[in-house]
Amino acid sequence: MLNEELRQRLANKISEGEFTASDLPDFLTAFCEMCNESEDIQSEVKAWNAKLLQGVPRTLQEQQEALSATQPISLKRRTDRD
Repeated sequence: MLNEELRQRLANKISEGEFTASDLPDFLTAFCEMCNESEDIQSEVKAWNAKLLQGVPRTLQEQQEALSATQPISLKRRTDRD
């Protein structure tokens, strides 16, 4: 469900030029919430074959573990012909 308070706070920061890198986690949370609420977006990406990392690995070991657990993101859309 879309957190309207978070969305409005981010919109205000962006419009006032106060959006900083420290706001990125909240921005990505709001972005994901909006995507989850949008049937248009869900139908558009339904056939994509991608895994995205959640969180930012901080150590080399975390990076290696995260990369070994995922596949490269492919923006090529799968079709019945693939």
